[in-house]
Amino acid sequence: MPYKIILLLALSHLLLGADFVKMPNSVVDKKHHLQWQDTAKLEAYEEKWDMSREHCSGLHLESFSDWRLPTQKELISLAKNRAIKASFSHIKEQVFWSVNADKNNPLNAYTVYIGNGHNSSNDKCEINSVICVRTQK
Repeated sequence: MPYKIILLLALSHLLLGADFVKMPNSVVDKKHHLQWQDTAKLEAYEEKWDMSREHCSGLHLESFSDWRLPTQKELISLAKNRAIKASFSHIKEQVFWSVNADKNNPLNAYTVYIGNGHNSSNDKCEINSVICVRTQK
C-alpha cells in the first residue's frame, strides 16, 4: 500500500477521533500509546516464553526495532476492547504470552486469552501464541 494512502488513512482516523489506526502490518492504539503487531505470522507463530521474548526483541517491523512482549495488563486491555480487536487482520482468539513472570512460581509466566481477557499462569515451557507490541514515543 502506498505510503500516501497510509498517511491519508492515519489522518482520517485522527480527524474522526478514532482511538486506533490500522497500518499495513500493525494497529496503533492511540489511547494507550501502543503499536501492536498485525502480520500473517501472528496467526500461526507459537513458542515457549523465553523464545517469545527473544522473538519480539528481535522483530523489525514498519521501520521499528523496539518491539517487546506485552505486559499482562496491556494484553487484558486489548482483549477487552472489541473495536480495536476488530481492526486487526490477523488476530485470532488464542492464548498469548505476557512478559510478566509469575512471582509466586518462577517456572511460570502469565498468559491472556485474547477472546475475553481471562488470564492465567502457565509453565514457561508450554507453547502459546505470541504478539509483539511497542510503546509509541
